[in-house]
Amino acid sequence: MADLPKIQLDKPGSINAIVELPDGSVIVGGDFSRINGREQDCIARLKPDGTVDDGWNPQIRGSGDCVKAMLLAGNKLYVGGIFRQVGGKARKGICRLDVATGQVDLGWYPVAEGDITHKSVYSLILTPTGNELFIGGNFEKLGKDIVAVAKVSTVTGDVDPNWNPGMATGSQVRAMALSGNSLYIGGNFSTVSGIGRNNIAKLDADGTGALDTTWNPDADSIVSTLIVSEAGDKLYAGGDFRNVGGFSRKGIARMDSTGNGSVDSWDAAPVGIPGFIASVKALDLAGNHLYAGGQFAEIGGQVRSNIARLSTMDASADSAWNPNINKKVLSLLLSADGSRLHVGGRFFKTGQEDSLSFSTVDSSGGNLIAGFNDLNIADSGSIQALEKNGDNLYFAGDFVRVNGQPRFFLGKINSTTGQAQDWGADFNSSVWALALSSDGSALYVGGDFTDIGGTQRNHLAKLSAANASVISGWDRDTNGSVRALLLNGNDLYVGGRFYIIQGGTQHYLAKLFADTGALNTAWNADPNQHVMTLELSGSDLFVGGIFTSMGGLSRNRLAKVNAGTGAVDPAWVADANSTVRVLLAKDNALYVGGHFTEIGGLTRNRIARLNASNATIDANWNPDANGDVFSLALSGDGNDLYLGGWFGSIKGTERYKIAKISTSGAELDAEWDLSMSTSGGVYAMLLESSGVYAGGEFEHIGGKSTALGNIVDGHLLTVTVTADSYQAQKGAISSEPEGIKCSPYTGYRGCEQALVPGGYTLTAASADLQMSISQEWISGCDSAGGGAATCGVALNSNRTVEVALTCELYDFLPPEEPVISSMTTTCNSIKATKGYEIGKGGQVRFRASSQVELGPGFRVSDAPGFFSVTMQ
Repeated sequence: MADLPKIQLDKPGSINAIVELPDGSVIVGGDFSRINGREQDCIARLKPDGTVDDGWNPQIRGSGDCVKAMLLAGNKLYVGGIFRQVGGKARKGICRLDVATGQVDLGWYPVAEGDITHKSVYSLILTPTGNELFIGGNFEKLGKDIVAVAKVSTVTGDVDPNWNPGMATGSQVRAMALSGNSLYIGGNFSTVSGIGRNNIAKLDADGTGALDTTWNPDADSIVSTLIVSEAGDKLYAGGDFRNVGGFSRKGIARMDSTGNGSVDSWDAAPVGIPGFIASVKALDLAGNHLYAGGQFAEIGGQVRSNIARLSTMDASADSAWNPNINKKVLSLLLSADGSRLHVGGRFFKTGQEDSLSFSTVDSSGGNLIAGFNDLNIADSGSIQALEKNGDNLYFAGDFVRVNGQPRFFLGKINSTTGQAQDWGADFNSSVWALALSSDGSALYVGGDFTDIGGTQRNHLAKLSAANASVISGWDRDTNGSVRALLLNGNDLYVGGRFYIIQGGTQHYLAKLFADTGALNTAWNADPNQHVMTLELSGSDLFVGGIFTSMGGLSRNRLAKVNAGTGAVDPAWVADANSTVRVLLAKDNALYVGGHFTEIGGLTRNRIARLNASNATIDANWNPDANGDVFSLALSGDGNDLYLGGWFGSIKGTERYKIAKISTSGAELDAEWDLSMSTSGGVYAMLLESSGVYAGGEFEHIGGKSTALGNIVDGHLLTVTVTADSYQAQKGAISSEPEGIKCSPYTGYRGCEQALVPGGYTLTAASADLQMSISQEWISGCDSAGGGAATCGVALNSNRTVEVALTCELYDFLPPEEPVISSMTTTCNSIKATKGYEIGKGGQVRFRASSQVELGPGFRVSDAPGFFSVTMQ
């Protein structure tokens, strides 16, 4: 049996703010955790050719939309967002960086010492003199007790105590524009200085920040972006609003910047994508052209996907300008010479080209500029569903890259060879559910998608399992997301967030004929809200979700339905007080997991066992998870239950995200501990004779960096190597000339982490402390042959065996000739799949303080050393 490869899943991060430097470099800020496969949070600098400046990393640490705003002032960069630390120093929501080095300015910080109140900064504006900075956001104090918007000295960092517009507690200022001595603010608020002002207002930029009491456009929802016309007489606003100044204005409006702020006749009238209102999140202006980005399907009378160039004369969209960005646009910036438009957001395609979160287009033609679209600005993707047939392991979820390669929301691994396959359909959004036909020929998929490689399929489709092609003629649209699929013979049960399926009256749950996709119109269980999970036991269909009624009967989040007729069991009642996310039935037991803390009248934290016949809760079985349970798997003998989710403990014992408990007494298996990363959850599990497959949003499991692991006998089927940080070991590694790269690049100072994509192979793993490693690993094993007798490694009682090891130096590319000199580097963590040849007299050393991960192609010498190979 082969180990699964390392699986790194990427989905688009978000770029919320962009600045351009005089040399043409670009700094982007937003919500992302890595760039081009290398871990870097929230902010990055791109060189003039579009490549990443690997030596520039301010090390901003936060959550959510970490960086929301940036402002360049000479050699200083002001950064606002939802962060708490920069360069190892406490910085709550606001900081100033040195542009050249990225280091935080320790002498400038508006937050008062000891102030621990929440700070989110969304907008920054510099005064013409450069001596003062307006800061807008969501805060109750910023040095002084001033809410939502403040004026700060750029020299001292002191907050002006006299400039205070009097925003009410809870107000949010998300956008600002400055014209003369007038400061326009937009956001989410209802009063300024006790006077009614809905989401947009005009303040005096000088003096006390007094409200202009005559200017009142009055927007009915959030204002996200503002820009003043070049003549200074008009103000453009974008956001989520539907009405401004009593006029219908859906997401974008223009008003007088003076007088009473009356809205004029200029109306681009954007239309939202199905299921979402039209919204405009970013604006930039050049002459008679207004660039608009957001979330919309039409604007200015043209079909435009999330970005457009509008005429300031009549609000029409330029018919020849169409970058066609497939998801939400959040930031726009014209280059200094006006020739290029930098675009940031949460998208993964510009036109027909792959571009994660950032791209640059020609401002006049809208064409993509080469070099600025191949960046991988990403967050961790997630696996939401698993199916397996023979050697084929299918995984689906929210991702657009698998190990750096474009794979849109669906992938496949050959479980025998352990290799990810060049396979998958071109979905335009997430896949949440899978069901495989009994003969393995067809794969049913459900999710958020509306298009598969140019073929319209709304949330539900049938694919060929051989080549992922869409099966024509099988077209059963739903008007909302599909979250659960269950296939039984020719019956396909579909659950989700839809209200209509193929024109029928079935809401949130339906039954189709699997071969044709036709709706079974006689079957209608009729839940009143979303269905999240389905489980079949004989003729009983168990349904979980967020609904509160089923078939006209009160049923809170859990119900039993006759699979043949759709009738709700009138006597089966087991109300849960919050969402049910996963169900698993075995014999007369029904295991239920989710968000609930009470079910059937008993306290049960996120997991419970019910009698499948009468819905009574097993009073003697209580795992007591302290966080949500999303996935379950049961051993073949029925003695062990595997749990995956967002929990941190079971019965008070620490266990992150994944655990194994007994079905007899819900006792935690103390030896079954995967050392799961604290971030991310386990959303899907699948039990096979070879072990448990676990997938989710995590980045590390059992000491291995992967979002998909195969767990055997309580250990991840992998090999890790650990070292004492005070010891170094030299050895011989001979392999193909492919090496590792240090991250971040730090030259001879060593590095914190080194990454190379790929995986490795184990030929066997068992509980008898024997682990046979493929012959490529061990010196003395012929790469063309060799058996377990000569190539196996026997583990001692601690499951370790000492071997010598070496790694490639730093981040340099592999040398063309064998290394024949001495080299030394220091790494916190090494992850590699292939090394390079060490020639006669050559010596490579490294020091590691945490772990080293190796792959096939490496050979380790049999000399004694300080490293341990451990079956995790």
